[in-house]
Amino acid sequence: MNDDNDPFLAVMDFLDCKTDLGKKFQKQISEFMDVLVVNFFWMIFLMLSTLIFLLILSPFFLNHQNQTLINIGAFMHVGAGLAQLCHQLPYRSKSEE
Repeated sequence: MNDDNDPFLAVMDFLDCKTDLGKKFQKQISEFMDVLVVNFFWMIFLMLSTLIFLLILSPFFLNHQNQTLINIGAFMHVGAGLAQLCHQLPYRSKSEE
């Protein structure tokens, strides 16, 4: 077997970008990583904005008639620990009895 037919050397040449296909692949990966890094901050911003939006609206969701909105509101309300911060516990609130 000569070096032209050696699969190991063909893979190494591809990974070292010695072939046209390797250079093209490296360029595509580089462009993808550039897009990913630039959009990463926007994705984090959108996720945090959505979380804050749902936290603010969770009390309104709890009083809605749609069961899906009630479930989202309950999850956000309890998941954020708001039950411990506001007067939801019996010993923290005065009853109207």
